[in-house]
Amino acid sequence: MPVVVVDAVDVGPPELAEQLPVAAELLRVLPGPDRPDYALAALGSPLRWDAPDGPREVHALVLAPRFVGDRLAPDLRDLWVGLAYVVDLAQLRAPAVDLAMCHYAAVVRLNLDPTREHLG
Repeated sequence: MPVVVVDAVDVGPPELAEQLPVAAELLRVLPGPDRPDYALAALGSPLRWDAPDGPREVHALVLAPRFVGDRLAPDLRDLWVGLAYVVDLAQLRAPAVDLAMCHYAAVVRLNLDPTREHLG
């Protein structure tokens, strides 16, 4: 799967905006309780999250297009998506998005990173 770059925040916590841009490798598309087109992504480097119970590192994200009809496509450019932090790493193996394993954090802009097919 391709590498995308989160490069802007529309709505979200200030600490997220301060850490951009950040690269993430799209791992797979997952169904969720309310829609079929969530995407699981692994971060190239962890994000800092100022969680209510103290600072945490986030290593993976769940993404979903903000608007009906938008999708994560090979020609991805300036796509606004909802971003959730994966807070339980069991989500990485789960066959569907479990919202109890995620924390909705922001609306962000994604762009394809044409220079990389994989992180690392």
